[in-house]
Amino acid sequence: MPLKRFWAIYKQDQAAVTSIEYGLIVMAIALACMTAYFLAGDAVREMVFHASSTIETATSIMAEE
Repeated sequence: MPLKRFWAIYKQDQAAVTSIEYGLIVMAIALACMTAYFLAGDAVREMVFHASSTIETATSIMAEE
């Protein structure tokens, strides 16, 4: 069973398991970030575009005065 093998490796060399765990955690965080970017990417781009157009409008109004 994989669990027994994992436990044997863990008891024998805890540093190896720790590096594997860190790798899995990093991959999970990267996957979560990519998922959040793809789900919220359009909304974020729309907010940035809206903010930049608002800044351009305010700048042009101040330049006219």
